[in-house]
Amino acid sequence: MPLYENDKNAQNRIKVKKEWKDAVVFGMDNTVEEIVAKINEKFKSSKKTVTVAFDGWYGIDWRSVIDRVQYAFSKTPLKPPFTNINSVFLSEERIAKYKKAFLSNDPSFGMVNTDGCIEDLMDQDAVQHLRSVLKNSGSDVRKRVHIVYGCGSAVPVLSDTYDIIFYFDTTKQSVLWKMWGGELFPFGADNPKQDYWWKEYYYCDFYLLNEQKHFALKQMDYYV
Repeated sequence: MPLYENDKNAQNRIKVKKEWKDAVVFGMDNTVEEIVAKINEKFKSSKKTVTVAFDGWYGIDWRSVIDRVQYAFSKTPLKPPFTNINSVFLSEERIAKYKKAFLSNDPSFGMVNTDGCIEDLMDQDAVQHLRSVLKNSGSDVRKRVHIVYGCGSAVPVLSDTYDIIFYFDTTKQSVLWKMWGGELFPFGADNPKQDYWWKEYYYCDFYLLNEQKHFALKQMDYYV
């Protein structure tokens, strides 16, 4: 896998249809405005609360994304509640116990988690509670928007409860830089994990993220 150290050797020039090119929005501010506009469009055409998922890969600066989205919504009558998907994950200790089977005692190799999924790391009672909240939001007389964000927000057990799914992606190299710098937020973590081990990513988390990404890309409405 190549590691791009600067913009020049990371350039990947491709040709796309004009209508595709014209449909792409560039820049953080423009993207956030478009996200809020799409949610507003759905809200205006809906007779119930609109449920939204912000799913994505490791390395997304969710705090910055949510701050900007909240600011954009402050200019509208809507003041949506935001739920961090971390609220349904197992404890750090139980997640570590799950991963231990894939790390091995070998200094250089582990065991690839080929059959796992992000739901393995979630508290199923908490997931079902969130699912119930999202499913029943349509009966809320306050008619509003509810946004769930973070890696794994649109896992299969929750995906059908959303009216709109956004998938946030990033280059894999940027994830490695954050991992090496102690700036990565792994599953369920509200703060960077300083001692996050590279084996966790290469042998477990990458495969959980990849499994979810392939699922989410088929379910999503918009790719960010």
